[in-house]
Formats: sequence, C-alpha cells, structure tokens
Amino acid sequence: MENDLLIYDKWDLTPPDILPRSTLHSLAPIGVGSSDVESLTSYVARLADSHQVTTGILLIYQIAPLISLLLPHQSNIDTKIIFSKLIDRNSGAANGVGLIASSLLLAIEQLTFRPELKFLTLLSWSGILHDRGLLRPHSAWCPMCYEEWKEKNLTIYEPLIWKFKIITTCSHHQVFLSSKCPHCQQIISHLSSRSKPGYCSKCHQWLGTLHLSQENMTPDELTWQVFVTNNVGSVLASTPYLLKIPYKQDIFQNLKRCIDLTTSGNKQAFAKLINSAKQTIFNWYEGNSFPQILALLKICYCLNISLFNLLTSNIYDIDIHNINDLNPTQCSKMNHYLPFDEIKALLLDYVDKSPPIPMEKVAQEVGQNIRDLYRFFPEICRSIAIKSKKYRHYLSEKKIETLYEQAKSAAIELANLGIYPSDSKVQNHLNWKGHMKNKKIRDYLAQVRRELGFDK
Repeated sequence: MENDLLIYDKWDLTPPDILPRSTLHSLAPIGVGSSDVESLTSYVARLADSHQVTTGILLIYQIAPLISLLLPHQSNIDTKIIFSKLIDRNSGAANGVGLIASSLLLAIEQLTFRPELKFLTLLSWSGILHDRGLLRPHSAWCPMCYEEWKEKNLTIYEPLIWKFKIITTCSHHQVFLSSKCPHCQQIISHLSSRSKPGYCSKCHQWLGTLHLSQENMTPDELTWQVFVTNNVGSVLASTPYLLKIPYKQDIFQNLKRCIDLTTSGNKQAFAKLINSAKQTIFNWYEGNSFPQILALLKICYCLNISLFNLLTSNIYDIDIHNINDLNPTQCSKMNHYLPFDEIKALLLDYVDKSPPIPMEKVAQEVGQNIRDLYRFFPEICRSIAIKSKKYRHYLSEKKIETLYEQAKSAAIELANLGIYPSDSKVQNHLNWKGHMKNKKIRDYLAQVRRELGFDK
C-alpha cells in the first residue's frame, strides 16, 4: 500500500508580485515622437469614450476630484469650479504651457499610469514658449483627414499641431483648417462635456468630408504655411528625444547672434527684415522680453534656419546671401489666424452676449489684435463696444443707488444718536474707502442732511 503513495512537489504559497493597476484604462496616446502627436484634450475625450462615458462625466467624477487632492492650492476649491476651468473657453490651455495643462496632466498620468502624456502638451517648453499667441481659443480640424481616417478604419483624434494659432492649414491636404461646424455653424471648444474627436460637441454631427468648398491659398500663404507646419512639427516630433530642454538664456544668445551676424547688430535693419518694431528687437537683444512663436518663426523663415535649431542649438553661422524676404502681403496674412468669416462669426456671438463684455476682452478671447478687429469689422466692434459701455454705465448707476441708500441710512442712524452726519462721520460709520470722493454722493448726503433738519 505504501508503494502506491505519490510524492508531489511542495507548493509555493508565496503571493506573486502583482503590478499596480491603473484606475482608468491605460490608453496609448497616438503619435508620440511624430509631428502628428495627439493633443491632451483629444486624449481625454478618447479616454472617456473608451469607458463609454461622456467627457464631462470623466472630468467631474474622476479628474477634477483628483486635481483637488494632488494640488495643495486647489484643495479648498469645489470640484465643480475645477471642472469649469477645464472645459469650454479655458480648455485650449489644457494643451499649453501653464497651470491648467500641468494640473490636468498630473491627474491623467496618475489615473492611467501613462508616463509619456507630457508630450501631448507643450509643457516641456513651458520656460521657453510664450503662452500669448500660442494656441487657438477654439478647436480647428481638417475635414479631409477625418474622412480619410474613417475610411481606413483608423483612430479619430485631434493632433496637437492643429491647436497652434499660427497653423491655419493641413500640411497633408493643403487646405484651410475648419473651425466652425458645417451643420450647426457653431464654434467648437477644445474640450467640453460631450467632446468626441471627429464630431461636433454641439450637434454631434460628423465633421469629416472629402468635398470642401474653400478659397484657394495664395502662393505666399502656401509657402509660409508649409514652412510653419514643418518647423512646428519638427519641434513636436523631437521633444521626446531631447536630453534636456535648453535654457532661455541660451536662446537669447542665439537671437543676439542672429542680429549680429545678419545686420552687424543694427537693430533697426533687423526689425525691417522681419517686419517688426525696433523697440521689440532691442528688448530681445537686451534679454528684456522673449519673442512669441510667430516672431520666432519669422526670424527662422528670413534667415533660413529651423525653429528647432534656433531653440536647441548654438547659432554661429548664417548665410547672409541666402536670406528670404518677408513681403507685406505675407505678413498681413500671418496676423489673421482664422478666415475672416469665422472671425466675423465669433464677433457676432459677442454682440448678443449677456452680460456684454468690453472689446479688449473680446479681442483677447478671440485671439486677435484689437486694432485689426476694428480695422476689418468696424461696425460689429462698435456695436460690441457701445453695448459694453451702456452696461458699464448701468452697473455704475446701480452702484450709486446702493451707495445713496447706505449713506442715507447711516445719516439717519447718526442723527438718531445725536451725531451730526458729516461726510467723514458717515464714511467712518460705513467703513467706506474712497466713496466720498464722488461728488454725486457728497451732494446727495448734503441733501439728506437738509431733509433731516441740518444745514438749512
């Protein structure tokens, strides 16, 4: 019987090492290390879709609460407020160089365990690229790219390069990027509660098509856009492979050498070459201010150098016999990042906006120079400005009426206490700071004193 017993190997009951699991699907981003790398806002929308929830649900129940936990300065802020900062008008900044981008990135990395998501933003260049004039205020896309990807059964996404304000065309199809839904004619935010790449977040219609009716680009526009797209794309593609991001001071030295080598340090001549102001060139030369991306690209275009080399290498030699002219027509086109009809549509939205906002704020949100807006759309701009002025006047009158009531109540209270309600007594009683400088309030208070039997 004993010979019938079998001897088995001893079982190892030690629990195996199990790698940590991510809270959300560890979705792979598209195109990291290429010029067509995905944007972070696109990734968030695709991540929501992979969980079969809306982008808004993902943001408010997973991302916003985590941001509140991870960032000490956000810990006392309601998650709904954080959520509101991530969508609609502010959402373009999620792909940029500032706090909104870094906050969103930190939360998404922790939820997905994806270490390469930083390259879906411009955060690697946060100490270099100026956020002003960098990214579009609203989404833009190539309908032909969308349609081709759909036909080839490829993933639909939004490349980061489409988010640049300076990029107005698709390099693959050489057509203008669209920024208004062809179905509902609405402007689309980079990230909203119902974002889904390839679809309008307002009417949910498909945005792709191979049949576009657009005006043709001029040769100057095409030349400039090909140059801009290639250079910006090269920077995006190379960023993951950089051992370190250069210091801003090194780039200042490059700018200084460009001016010295090209015009022998003549700032006025260099300003004329790149169609800029002499004082601006002087500030760059002295290291007092840093160029926006448009200015950097103008320098690169004129001097036949790449943006990547200007930002990462030491410039010691420039072929002054191979310098490109930047003609006025080309420069004027560069200052208008959206087609005129789309800028006009944006401005018309502000005409009926309630409450009205000043033209300065409108220009900032549209992402255009206020002088250019007045130049090309004078009637719309004046209408916005007039409504804003009337609204400010209305608010001012309402405030005055409130101050009148407060002053009268204080004067009566002081009079009942047997105290003469002088201007200074009323001001101290109400703990006002500066309101008595307003002549209307002083005159009204004098009238109140007469009604109370003082100052007859």
